[in-house]
Amino acid sequence: MDAIFIRRVALCLQAEPVAWRAIGRGYSATKKHVVELSDGRSAFVKQAVDDGTAAALRAEHQIYSNVCAPFVPSLLSWDDDKHPILIIEDLSECAWPPPWNESKVAEVLRILRKLAVTPPPRCLRRLRCKEGLGRGWKEIAEDPNPFLRLGVVAPKWFEKNLPVLLAADAAAKVQGDAFLHFDVRSDNLCFRGNHALLIDWNWACIGNAHVDIALWLPSLHVEGGPHPRDVMPDQPALAARAAGHFADRAVRSRAQGASRWSHFQLAQLRVALSWATEELDLEPPAAI
Repeated sequence: MDAIFIRRVALCLQAEPVAWRAIGRGYSATKKHVVELSDGRSAFVKQAVDDGTAAALRAEHQIYSNVCAPFVPSLLSWDDDKHPILIIEDLSECAWPPPWNESKVAEVLRILRKLAVTPPPRCLRRLRCKEGLGRGWKEIAEDPNPFLRLGVVAPKWFEKNLPVLLAADAAAKVQGDAFLHFDVRSDNLCFRGNHALLIDWNWACIGNAHVDIALWLPSLHVEGGPHPRDVMPDQPALAARAAGHFADRAVRSRAQGASRWSHFQLAQLRVALSWATEELDLEPPAAI
């Protein structure tokens, strides 16, 4: 462990680190450790490694320093430098899904409802109609070949059903006044007893409360939870928007060569696309 980094952590926490344990969970490039201190405490330490992760940590710090809620872990310290260090309470004794069960799914839905009505920090951006969930079916339609190379749908299916997906995507309501986490996945939440906590807040924003749920459901089903249609029925527009969102993410992660992340995004895409096709009454992708 780098001596300067250890000294920074010691100054932040006013105690000497005596043991470190690297945390490999999640997809972020940040360095993550649980540190044990000379005074018997422990803490979770996350350090940026480049300009991109530094910006993400600063955004996350805005949430921890401005939001006090039972689903937000406690901020212990913050050291802003070229490579900032964020320190929060140690959550390693919490339960980290999967596996999922009905009560855990219900608890995450409960805290997302609580989050939606929590006053957000003024610094957060608002989702806008045109940028919504980022790139989606409109951009894929402009250059469909990278998406078709994923092998998720046949070219004839794509050509036939793209107009329906585009229309539903355009109708999706993403604007609103709800406080959104915007990156709800199992690696970003844990359970202390029966209560869920959310971490990794760098994508937090303001918009339609249903967006957080719609973006969580594909990964939930990948990990053995219910299908999106069983949690959020009668949402064809958001289902189409989620499918376009994960289609774009799958294309970009494949291009970047991030095999683990690419596999996960492709799995989410398959679920989101099955959800959208059911909601829009389209043939299954393999049917044509």
